[in-house]
Order: sequence, then C-alpha cells, then structure tokens
Amino acid sequence: MRLRVSVLVLALAGALSGPAWAQGTATSTSAGAADWGGQNIRLGVSAGLQAGAPGFTQSSILQIYAEDAPITVDYGHKSALLVDGSLGFHLKGRFGLGVAVSYARSKVDGQVHGEIPHPFYFNQPRAIDGTASGLQQTVLGTHIQALYLWPVNDKFDIMFSGGPSLIMLQQDLVSNVNFSETYPYDTATYESAQLARTRRTGIGFNAGADLTYHFTQMLGLGVLVRYTRATISLPIAGASNVSARAGGAQAGVGLRVLF
Repeated sequence: MRLRVSVLVLALAGALSGPAWAQGTATSTSAGAADWGGQNIRLGVSAGLQAGAPGFTQSSILQIYAEDAPITVDYGHKSALLVDGSLGFHLKGRFGLGVAVSYARSKVDGQVHGEIPHPFYFNQPRAIDGTASGLQQTVLGTHIQALYLWPVNDKFDIMFSGGPSLIMLQQDLVSNVNFSETYPYDTATYESAQLARTRRTGIGFNAGADLTYHFTQMLGLGVLVRYTRATISLPIAGASNVSARAGGAQAGVGLRVLF
C-alpha cells in the first residue's frame, strides 16, 4: 500500500511539473526570438528601382531684344535604377540602429514654353514650345535609421526602419533657349535648350521594411521596400530658386550578411 501511494505521489508531481517545464521552455524560446538571433551586425546590398518623384516647374525671365521673355519648363519624372547599401547594429532586444546609402540616376524630359519678344515691335511676344530631352537627374540619399526586427519564423524575418535622410539632388535645368525666326519675324520656332547642371542637398525622411530569407545563420536573401522624400531648392540664373522634390518609392533585392 505504501509503495502504491508513493508511486501515485510521484506521478502527480510529474504531471504538475510538466506544464511548468513547458511554460519555462516557451518563455525561453520567446525571449530568444525577441533579439537578433544572436547576431549583432547586419550588412545588406541591394539593386532595384526607384520610382521618380513628382515633376516640378521652373519659371525664368530672360532678356531678349531688350524685353522680358518668360520661359516655363515642366520637368517630368521617370523610374531610375537603384543601388543601395545598408549597415545595422543591434542595440537591445529587437531594436537597433543603422545607416543606408542609396544611389539612383535617370534622364527626364522638360516641356518648354516661352514668350519671345518681337525684334521690331514691343509687347508682341511670339510663343514657342518644345522638349528638352535627356536631362540628367541623380539622387544620392544617406538614411539614418531606427531599426526593429520582427522574426516571422526560423527562416524569415522583417526589419522595419525609419528616420531622417540627407538627400542630394543633381539636376540639369534649362538656362536658356535657342530659337529660329525669319522675316517678317511674326513667328519664332523652338530649336533647343541650353542646360545648366545644379546640385543641392536637403533634409527629408525615410521609412521602410526589409524581408530576409535566411539560407544559413550568416547569409540571406533580402527584399527591400522603402520610401524617401526631401524638398530641395535648386538655384538657376534669371529665376527664383526652383523647388524640387527628390526621392520616392524604392524596391530592391540583394544579399544579406549577418555577423
């Protein structure tokens, strides 16, 4: 009888301790998943596309035949090839701090409209219209990021990021126009545009996410989605500064290395 009672007591103790042991294991696993999987540094290299920022308008006043000649240029937008590199450092738990550098370059067109004064008569402007093609646009962004890692499972995780950005925009602007005219000079025809390359830097923001599939503990394939934006004032002779928006939606795929 005493032997049976002892066996029953041991069995009941084991049954009660089983859930507590399982709970302790689950808590430990959850805590382990909350950090960066034992890694402290994440290095990423991606290639993809950056959607063009909305176009902008330039208004200039030229002097032709001793009169004002208003010139307006509407700059379009176009997607650009993107190269991106990122570096992240683990701080505590799921949080980290990082920096990313993105480079995008494209060529856009500008729709030119001008009012050209008459060589013989005052206040009789002649309209010209044309396209300035192949205007180079380069966007270089440096993005400071607060990081938050969300482990989806053993193979996938998502790194959310956001913070301020320093964005440099280099843009070809129309500085003058070439036109043709013949006697009696009642009309003028647009021929081409003279360009001036200008560059300025502005402060904006970035927000994004990076989904990583882990091949091994150190290597993975990442898919980057990010949005950046800054408003930049570009100087041009004969006009007030041109306000342009730089950045846009970014998407890329590349290698992820974890240390």
